[in-house]
Amino acid sequence: MSDDDSTTASSLAQFTDPDEFRENGVPFHVRADTVPESVVDEVDGMDDLAPTGVVAPDGTVLATRVEDDCALKIPCAAVGADDAYGVAAREWVEGLTGLDVGLDGVEGVWTIELTSEESDRTATRHFVVCRASPVDADRRPPVPDQSVPAEDRPAAGWYESLPDDAERPPGTDLFLG
Repeated sequence: MSDDDSTTASSLAQFTDPDEFRENGVPFHVRADTVPESVVDEVDGMDDLAPTGVVAPDGTVLATRVEDDCALKIPCAAVGADDAYGVAAREWVEGLTGLDVGLDGVEGVWTIELTSEESDRTATRHFVVCRASPVDADRRPPVPDQSVPAEDRPAAGWYESLPDDAERPPGTDLFLG
């Protein structure tokens, strides 16, 4: 990574408004949908997310399961209204796994815009997809045995592809099939 790339990743990490990414050339993807009012109510109270593909030098990608009843997925930090997306992503990965990571960049922003079927109410949720890498490539959780049922696997591991029962937040396919 060049110094310019590092500066760019560092600058992007500080953004708190999704439009700042668009203004800096990050790809934007928008999906609009009309849904029942109850769905608008639910999404309206949710934080944005920062799904993060942590890619090891061998190409494997970190996946985690936060709670026993959660599906395996790439780490996804909740991002409050005034939080910086990249900072939240890095801190979430480090807090969840104990693995120091460096933010390599922002791969894209996926925006979901919902309109109620019953009124003019709307809700918007952003998924700012980050790419990161381990600071120390030799210090990583072990690769879990994928023949073990998902609920019995470790909370974090390195994958070449996700199992069928994994959750795939927007942007996951940039890192894993």
